[in-house]
Amino acid sequence: MEYVVDGKSQNVHTKQWATKEEIEARKNIEPPKPNKEDVERLKNLGVENGGGSGIIYKNSGKKEVLINIFEKALTSTNSTEIVRGIADNHAILGEFTPKELKQTLEGLGHDVKPLGRGNFKSVPFEKGGGFRFHFGGDGTFRYHPEERSHHKGAYYRIKNGRENYIYDIDGNEKKD
Repeated sequence: MEYVVDGKSQNVHTKQWATKEEIEARKNIEPPKPNKEDVERLKNLGVENGGGSGIIYKNSGKKEVLINIFEKALTSTNSTEIVRGIADNHAILGEFTPKELKQTLEGLGHDVKPLGRGNFKSVPFEKGGGFRFHFGGDGTFRYHPEERSHHKGAYYRIKNGRENYIYDIDGNEKKD
């Protein structure tokens, strides 16, 4: 969310200023093409080539954006950057099934664990539970199944100390 004044805008969360040109440039960012190691790692996840474009996901090249964000989460100490990256691209979550997302995160090297609290504490994903991983100090990404949900259906939650977003399985923000 940004506050616009005299052709410049300020992100209300980070308080950083951006010009109109910088905002337009963000809309046209193309993710980098995967290198050989990326291709091999993703092939091991059982994913198909996307038509010779270098994009190796089944349904959409859009997935690359989220994969790049999750790759950054492995080494980032800035959880705000990762949370903002997902919040700005949340519709892409709908491109994955929860199982695909979990496999992708594990394939990238994240330590994906069962949920740590509530009704599904320590219940493995494979047995109907959810999953979580931590990044950038205080950042967390969680998937919660529909059963016993407090948010009317299955959802993803991304948060750090300051920001907290909840999205349904289709990548739509939930306001409840």
